[in-house]
Amino acid sequence: MLTIRTRYSPVEDKGIKDWGQSKTQQHFANEVNIMEIMKRAKKGIMPIPSDKQGFYGDISTMEDYFNCQQTVLQANEQFMELDPEIRDRFENDPALLLQFLENPKNVDEAIKLGLMVLREPVEVPKALPTDSDTKPAEAGKGTIPS
Repeated sequence: MLTIRTRYSPVEDKGIKDWGQSKTQQHFANEVNIMEIMKRAKKGIMPIPSDKQGFYGDISTMEDYFNCQQTVLQANEQFMELDPEIRDRFENDPALLLQFLENPKNVDEAIKLGLMVLREPVEVPKALPTDSDTKPAEAGKGTIPS
């Protein structure tokens, strides 16, 4: 028999009846509950993901973001100006070059590669006498030591 449906006719639900076993881990429910997160935030306790550790450091001497990016770009440009053999030696990674140059054991090799220049030692002039080198004036005499 032919049935005519209208917008008010009941709809037959043909959705999935059995989803199988849930993969949701219920023991994390409080960690992701927004009300619990807000309570901890009001106390000043924020969750730190277990795979990441906090980073604390003095950044008062750091430059702003733009200048840091410019420094990185300039370092990459200078690295790309090196001979291809040298870049290949460091796997085309400027970070490996910096790591190599920071190690004092690599100074001889860096000089051979032309990355460092051996300079003549500079004689440091003797320091001028300071105020602490002069004798203080004797009390009551008002004289200045010469």
